[in-house]
Amino acid sequence: MKVTRIMVMLSLLIGTSFMTGCKQGGDKPRNPCLGVDCSGHGVCKVENGEPFCECFMGYKDRGLNCIEDEDSELAELSAQAEEEKEEAERQAERQEREAEKIKTPGSIREAWTLVSLLDGAAKQLQANMND
Repeated sequence: MKVTRIMVMLSLLIGTSFMTGCKQGGDKPRNPCLGVDCSGHGVCKVENGEPFCECFMGYKDRGLNCIEDEDSELAELSAQAEEEKEEAERQAERQEREAEKIKTPGSIREAWTLVSLLDGAAKQLQANMND
């Protein structure tokens, strides 16, 4: 009798779960954002059961992707910063070339020769003044 009672209760429980739409095993509904990364430039959100991307500043949504927004102020500033960086690199290269010209052995030799001549002239002038 106990077995019959358990069987009846089990069949009622199973029948009720099918009628209410409950999934057996406690399965949760699938997250619509599962696997959506918005190209790494946004966050997936769900509205009315559908996923969409909320993109970071400087990006706009295209389906479930975030692409760079060429019309944004951020993109303009980024391009300007890139130009300034390139100009700074060109200026550094020019300064390096100028520094290399100064470091040549001939220039150093000539400078020491001039220093020696000036030193000798200063000593001669001092000796003449002491006489």
